[in-house]
Amino acid sequence: MFDTAHTALQGRGNLRPTKGGKLETKPALTGVLGMREFAAAFVRSADGSWLCRAPARFTGPLGPFTTVPGTLYRRADTSPGYKVGRWLGDWHQYGLTPSDITFL
Repeated sequence: MFDTAHTALQGRGNLRPTKGGKLETKPALTGVLGMREFAAAFVRSADGSWLCRAPARFTGPLGPFTTVPGTLYRRADTSPGYKVGRWLGDWHQYGLTPSDITFL
């Protein structure tokens, strides 16, 4: 079961343990700020695909999802119902952000 600190912070963003073992929270983000931070975890390839270089977490209508470093995302691909490659392409090309996604 979760301890009291975890329960108190649950739902307030992304919990991360510090080096001292304490829990800290990072606020969940949407829109431009969230997408900017999310996109920083990827590198765009010459063919327009996106290579994940660091875990990036988000939640949406289908539940939470964490990208896996080394995974390649393409515009037409769907990862458990989410179009990560399309989001990144739309962000890169037009500055658009997904409206129903919260980045953790």
